[in-house]
Amino acid sequence: MPADMPFQAHDIILKSIAPLFVGQSLAALGIDAPPAVSIAATEMPEVSVHAHDLDFLLELADESYLHLEFQSTKDARDLARFLVYDALLYQRDGRRIRTVVIYTGGVKRAADRVDAGSLRY
Repeated sequence: MPADMPFQAHDIILKSIAPLFVGQSLAALGIDAPPAVSIAATEMPEVSVHAHDLDFLLELADESYLHLEFQSTKDARDLARFLVYDALLYQRDGRRIRTVVIYTGGVKRAADRVDAGSLRY
């Protein structure tokens, strides 16, 4: 594709060939994965205006952040929420972030990881 072609044109052309991957091995691209079975939606429209309020965000001497959250309940969605906070922080500041969740009350055990494939938290 010509280098002076607008980015949107590249995107449209590449998306138009996506159906060629369905039912095929991805090995030709050097990707070790099961065959594709369908094309999933790629656009994720979002319109929202709200603030993300972290419990504590400390700037450390090595220029990284320590994100502290205090939880008195356990909910499987909490880690996903903290992951979003950290992703937004990283997008904004480009700093390393360490998150520590301190459970209070009667919480003895809670999930400590999110494994969404390439995304691990």
